[in-house]
This record gives sequence, C-alpha cells and structure tokens, in this order.
Amino acid sequence: MKKFISVALMVFLGTGATAQQDASNEQVLACRAFAASFGGYDLDIVEGEIGSDGYARAAYLRPSDLTKWAYACKFEGDKLIWAADENGQLGRWRTEETIRYLIDENEVVIQQIWSDGSVSEDSYSR
Repeated sequence: MKKFISVALMVFLGTGATAQQDASNEQVLACRAFAASFGGYDLDIVEGEIGSDGYARAAYLRPSDLTKWAYACKFEGDKLIWAADENGQLGRWRTEETIRYLIDENEVVIQQIWSDGSVSEDSYSR
C-alpha cells in the first residue's frame, strides 16, 4: 500500500497567485481522477474546472449512453469529499467512505477506504 501524505502548499512572497493556481489545478486533477475511478473510466474522458462556488468540479459523458455525470469535490488535507452535481444543484456531501488522493510529478492516485476495511485504489498518469 502506498503511503498517503497531505499535499503541502507553500506560498512565497510575490507568488501567492501562482501557488493558489497550482493548488486549484491539483484539486481539479484530484476531482477528475476521483470521477474516473468512481465511474471506472480513463482520466482523459473527464473534464474539470473550479466552479463559481470555489469547489473543484469534474464531469464526463458516459460512453455507453452519453449521459452526463458530474461531481463537486472539496478537500480536507489529503481527503476528498464529493457530492453529485445535477445541473449546478449539489447533492449531499458523501462521507460513507474515506477517499484519499496523492499527486506527484508522474501520477495521481485515488484510494477509497470503506467502513468494512476494504480498499480500492486507482492510479492515473499525469
């Protein structure tokens, strides 16, 4: 099992906007990877952005029937909490499982840990 660590954000004088943008990009990437993992799809079919409410968003068209599936993600350290996004209306924030993410220069890893102790893990190249 991979060791999961919190993503650290370092802000230096004069680079606050760049550091914030990097953090937002990583949150979007983590949300996209979660959606891909949750749906069982490749990362490249999932699009992402930061919504007007500040949450990372991810969406894809399911290949089998071309229905849209969309999610909002919020973050607490290395944990990702998600909600369904139906036309901008968020469902409840889901906490039934613990979702951890790890992003490094080569990959993003999503790990889902369920209350019964079972774990699933997917990794995607960046």
